[in-house]
Amino acid sequence: MSRYSNSTYDVSGNLTINLSFDGPGVDGVWFVDVDDAGAYSAMSYDNNGNPTRVVSYQNAGTDGIPFTDDDVVNQYGDTGYDCQRQRYSLRRIQWRRV
Repeated sequence: MSRYSNSTYDVSGNLTINLSFDGPGVDGVWFVDVDDAGAYSAMSYDNNGNPTRVVSYQNAGTDGIPFTDDDVVNQYGDTGYDCQRQRYSLRRIQWRRV
């Protein structure tokens, strides 16, 4: 095996976290807390189940732990909806490697 993914859903069935692991980590064992986290995303939804925020991370930073302060954000987007439930983008930012 060279990679696996782990997904989390809210009570409505909306995907909230999608996290991939690129390696077994320093202990050489898969499916434990020290696996090497790869790219991952976190999503939020409004009360109607509409997606409102997506944050995509390039990697887990120097500590190797996802969702900590040193994580490298690749893309960030906020979405809103008008009174007719028409979607519009509030903000979309993508970082590029130099």
